[in-house]
Amino acid sequence: KQQGIKKGDEIDLKEQDNSLLVSKEKSQELKKLTINLSEVKEIYARVIICSFNAGYDEIKIKFSTNNEIEKIQETIREKLWNVIIKEIDKESITLGRLHKDGSEEFDIALKRFFIIINNIAHETLDAFEKNDYDWLKRIVLIKEEPDKLSRYLRRGINLKLDINFPRTGPLYALIEMIIDTAHKYREIC
Repeated sequence: KQQGIKKGDEIDLKEQDNSLLVSKEKSQELKKLTINLSEVKEIYARVIICSFNAGYDEIKIKFSTNNEIEKIQETIREKLWNVIIKEIDKESITLGRLHKDGSEEFDIALKRFFIIINNIAHETLDAFEKNDYDWLKRIVLIKEEPDKLSRYLRRGINLKLDINFPRTGPLYALIEMIIDTAHKYREIC
């Protein structure tokens, strides 16, 4: 009664040492992962991306060379949205989310995703109609933004965020089909 819990309310139970904690709100523990770059070698970018897509909030990456740091930074810059470097030391770099995943961020990312794909389609058509091949080459330069957004959207679906879609399976498939279309536009350009 002191906490305002009423009959029928959902509660979260958490075991801690020899105690049982009861709360109204579900606790959000950070899902953490440690990766050793020497073990994943050439597929480091895919491992980092898939780890965030799977719902990990914080990833500590152990490295041994400056070149590996550069590869990690390039992966963040070019392939991930909403991910920052939280900490770096002599032997590791820790990546985390810039802000909490939520339905509002998901809606913004989804709108931005559709706007960028639509823009790529219109710009490609205009460049072809005007035979402007330099313009086509520049369109290819925006290749990573739709990919970053699609990864963020798939992460949101995988985390089962409270998004405004009753069935997320078709949305996931739609995002996959649209990003494939964007890749086809890149091939055309």
